[in-house]
Amino acid sequence: MRIRSPLPPERDDIARMISRGPFRPEEISCALELLDAALGRADTYEALIVEDPLPVAYVCFGATPMTEATFDVYWIVVAPASQGRGIGRTLMNETERQLAARGACTIRIETSSLEGEGGAVRFYERAGFARVGLIPDFYRPGDDLVTLAKRLG
Repeated sequence: MRIRSPLPPERDDIARMISRGPFRPEEISCALELLDAALGRADTYEALIVEDPLPVAYVCFGATPMTEATFDVYWIVVAPASQGRGIGRTLMNETERQLAARGACTIRIETSSLEGEGGAVRFYERAGFARVGLIPDFYRPGDDLVTLAKRLG
């Protein structure tokens, strides 16, 4: 298992992994837009994958606009067959390590309260993120926006 930046020829493998996640069609479309931006070497978005030997996990992140040392994690996805093995946590740890080495102080995440039946929020909390905000019914009735953050260093 190796963590590295994805290569453009891996786009379809990563897209399939995203499409098999617990996401609505509009979320998949957004995730693919950011994947394409990261693969295009845009300065705004970056990505890492876990290779085993094909991509089994993916994270997309970037500097938060108008901040000095804050980054957003936009997407983290683990292939269903690879879930429950600590791969997502390993990928998040590496993302944090790389961002801390670049001087990041805070990582911020926004997610749905229903994403994966609440599994996303539990995953982030177990990784040391704290809930710092909530907007009720943000996405639709009963589906809140949950903001989480983690201070580095």
